[in-house]
Amino acid sequence: MTTSRPSATPSEGQLRAEATRSMVEHTGPTAELYQSALERYLNAVSADEPEHPKPANAFPPQTVGDVMTAGVVCAHEDAAFKEVARALERNRINGVPVIDAERRVIGMVTASDLLARVVSDRRAVPAGHRLASHLDAQRKRHAGTAKELMTAPAITVTPTTTIAKAARLMARVRVRTLPVVDRENVLQGVVTRADLVRLFLRPDADIRRDVERDVLRSEDHRRSDVHVTVDEGVVTLHGHVTQELTARRLVYEAGRIPGVVDVVDAMEFDVRTSILPPA
Repeated sequence: MTTSRPSATPSEGQLRAEATRSMVEHTGPTAELYQSALERYLNAVSADEPEHPKPANAFPPQTVGDVMTAGVVCAHEDAAFKEVARALERNRINGVPVIDAERRVIGMVTASDLLARVVSDRRAVPAGHRLASHLDAQRKRHAGTAKELMTAPAITVTPTTTIAKAARLMARVRVRTLPVVDRENVLQGVVTRADLVRLFLRPDADIRRDVERDVLRSEDHRRSDVHVTVDEGVVTLHGHVTQELTARRLVYEAGRIPGVVDVVDAMEFDVRTSILPPA
């Protein structure tokens, strides 16, 4: 077992620019149900997690690189079964990335992989469980090394992956930890559910400051006639603009501020726009 070394990461400006380019929005008829399910998922994993406040003048986290843990426990592919088990217990973690001689991530070993040793051959595999088949479970029952135990290929993200995209990936594949890799698949760190959920613990005052600075006072919207209030992460925009399209864009941009739970549209406008972008 080993602990990875922190490595140099792109500048904050580069990360923010990449986050803007790679932001993926879920739209269409199921968008509301999707977002509701994601919110329930985030709420479910957020209990009793400590808050990590940032300085008042700092930009909020935008990408995985802003919140990941750089120094992490990992397992070489030849690590013995008990060595992996001790690492999980000693560090109170659910899983470790498995790396090769060049520190490239080749898989992931979790507590579920270890427990496959005691799973009966005839026991049904629960829906969505990471043990994809009885054959997979049988292989893991007789595994002696991390390479034989691991689930491969590993599901990974990069430091420039947006927090929203990482959260959706975790919800979709039902994992608690994602290895963070560079372009050569070399391990850079890990990001957990708790790391992502901390984003929603931002104080209302910080969220309001960011909406006013990055949305209402941006080059495109110098709006002194629009006001913002924030209560428990819910942003309310109220005021008056000329066109409906402008009002909808302000609401959309406010919703992209990290830590915003929802946006209430209380905007008024003079001219209704016949063609609007997706909600």
